[in-house]
Amino acid sequence: MEIFQSIKMCFIGKGYETIIVPSMRTPKNIIELAKKEMGKFGHVVDIIDKQAYLSAYALAKYVVVTCDSISMISEAAASGKPIYVAQMKPKKNIYRFKKFFELFEYLGIIKSHIPAIPDKPWTYKKHNEAVKIAEELKNKIKK
Repeated sequence: MEIFQSIKMCFIGKGYETIIVPSMRTPKNIIELAKKEMGKFGHVVDIIDKQAYLSAYALAKYVVVTCDSISMISEAAASGKPIYVAQMKPKKNIYRFKKFFELFEYLGIIKSHIPAIPDKPWTYKKHNEAVKIAEELKNKIKK
């Protein structure tokens, strides 16, 4: 799979290890492929495990997320870690995804491709909408 090859070339080749964490929609055959392709370069979580998911963010220096999940990219943005979006061939019109990527790239949160050589880690203001909404609710309740 092209994503695994890019990760091997860009990160493994520079001494990084990987933690591959599937989403609830990741097909079993892709998890098995990840274990075969990436297992010797780190750890592949082969079950849906929220603790592993959160631990991976805590340990990560960089995050690579596939382009097919806006929610996973948004959750990654709450980590404050540099995020690369691994592009894949879309199965349908992805206009709303393109707009989302443009906005997050403009905000300095993502880079919409995996580079040949990882850039120096970058920073951005963490975006945690749950905290923002909670503050707004507290203020409204006080009023």
